[in-house]
Amino acid sequence: MNKYVYAGSSNSGKTTKLISIYKEFIKNNVDENKIIVFINSKSQKRFWEDIDTSTFYKIIRNHIVLFWPLVEKNIKIKRTTPKFLDMEISEYLLNKLVDKYREGGRFLDINIPNSVLSSDILNNISKISLNCIEFNDVDKYLVNFLDIEDVFIKENIVSMKDIINVFVRKNISEGVLNFSLASYLFNKYIIDNPLYEEYIKNNIDCFIVDDIQEKSFLELKFINKVMNIAKETHIAYNSDGAITKILGADEESFKQIILPKCKKIDIGTSDFINTQNIEYRNTTMRSDMILKISEEINNLLKNGYKEEEIDIIGPFIDSIFENRIKKEMEKNDVNINIMTRSGSLTDNPYINSLVTVTLLANSSWKMSPNKDSICKMISFVLGADMIRSRYITNRITQKEPYELPEVEELTSMDIDEEYTDKYEILRSWIYENTNSELDMDKFLKKMFLDILLPLDVSAENLSTCNYLINLSKSFIDYANENEKFKNNKNKLFIDMILRGIRVSDTRDNTESKGIKVWSSYSYLLSSKTSKIQIWTDSSSDVWHQIGIKKYYNPFIFLRENKGEKWNFDNDELYRYKQTKSVVDSLLRKASDRIYIYSSEFNSNGYEQKGELSKYISNIDI
Repeated sequence: MNKYVYAGSSNSGKTTKLISIYKEFIKNNVDENKIIVFINSKSQKRFWEDIDTSTFYKIIRNHIVLFWPLVEKNIKIKRTTPKFLDMEISEYLLNKLVDKYREGGRFLDINIPNSVLSSDILNNISKISLNCIEFNDVDKYLVNFLDIEDVFIKENIVSMKDIINVFVRKNISEGVLNFSLASYLFNKYIIDNPLYEEYIKNNIDCFIVDDIQEKSFLELKFINKVMNIAKETHIAYNSDGAITKILGADEESFKQIILPKCKKIDIGTSDFINTQNIEYRNTTMRSDMILKISEEINNLLKNGYKEEEIDIIGPFIDSIFENRIKKEMEKNDVNINIMTRSGSLTDNPYINSLVTVTLLANSSWKMSPNKDSICKMISFVLGADMIRSRYITNRITQKEPYELPEVEELTSMDIDEEYTDKYEILRSWIYENTNSELDMDKFLKKMFLDILLPLDVSAENLSTCNYLINLSKSFIDYANENEKFKNNKNKLFIDMILRGIRVSDTRDNTESKGIKVWSSYSYLLSSKTSKIQIWTDSSSDVWHQIGIKKYYNPFIFLRENKGEKWNFDNDELYRYKQTKSVVDSLLRKASDRIYIYSSEFNSNGYEQKGELSKYISNIDI
């Protein structure tokens, strides 16, 4: 048997074993171009160092391009090569489609923003494709989750199915694909084609798969296909269980399809951290919790720990936590790197400034920025306090369209002398670039160089601005080929940003210096280990959330739940399994100490009643 599964807990040495196998292949003169190392995310790349690795996104994208003629053979498509959309643009297109349906009287009982509803629909599309389900069958799965006796819900299921089919059909016919649509076409027209099997035979001799418990059904189908053809297959399996079922991980299908074909080798179990090295800290207010965390970090650094040995891990990372922890740690010149973000892209002061100035310079769009955005931009660009920035904002917004008054029109109450030069530069730039005909990517780049770069931009914020500029370039490229978007492409791009779309990680900074702040999922998927872990918001029930929303349930599409009605017991079972897998894995990845912080009230003043501590106390350490 030339197929092996190495089973062990988190931090037991499975990936290290796979790396040694890869090096052995190279030592034995195996062509490195015929070795495929299949990982889950780019953040895992750091562990593999200079070894070439592939995520499923990379595999799908390359193979869709290579075997595009097989797709064209089955579907009438306008393109001879596919065009790939950024996730943000794809969500915006769906958002616009939801707009039309709502204007036509659909989704009358749903009081959530279009951006949230379109995000739920896009998530359904993703799970359908990764579970090898036909898009037209979405209603058969939703009825197992929703109360179809409710007239509104029944109509909404029909509307959601219509939207999905329209979105899929339109984009595929135009050859415009996001990852979900590319995955669907790969499964439907490529993976079982004899030409593809011949390609695998000629190009893959050795197959290495890390963290197979996190793979979706389609990924498992791909793995099964390759391992049946390749000369050798080596797979790592985390016996603590999948932590990303909410993203489509299908551990049960692995056990049914892949595991029986392999020789299982037990790597062993790494120890949990000793309970004596777990310390609990409780505060009343969340602001106090953040302050106590910063004090703890300063003490750890004084006692000899390095910044890179300390990781802060929470159920979510919001702008309140990010800004406060950075402000506190800057007092002692401690670097903080945010590895995961939640919230809007415009929460970043550089992005808010770019977008707000763009709107002020394009009053003909009739999309005035709100006062809060203007105030934050003025404060950031001028370096003024918020009180003075509000005075200036009030003068700018006295009449529409908004205009920046000349310095002479402002009183000393409005603007202090030390800010006048910066204000003049800002005002002149806006009027010199009013209604510019530059494409948005060039416009934003010019603004960044002229206005923001002199503000001493950090590497992190430079990367964030580059992300926005690159996203605008992708959007403009798409809009130039779309008659409905072409004439208003710059305006539509800003509209996309303002709708609060989800954003991809702006940069891969796993190798950066300093203390890193993670969500629990991003930390575990990065293969990172720590000497010190600091858990935040342990009293928050977000630790136990499993991604179920009104019209989205990530679990109903899994093979293990096919045809079954969803109920409260299912909720509780998956909530328990998910939280336990996360906690177990985290406890194995800290060597010295874990500090667990909680606050009785969250940032909005609501009492928190999360039960994370019981998952720790129930572990037999």
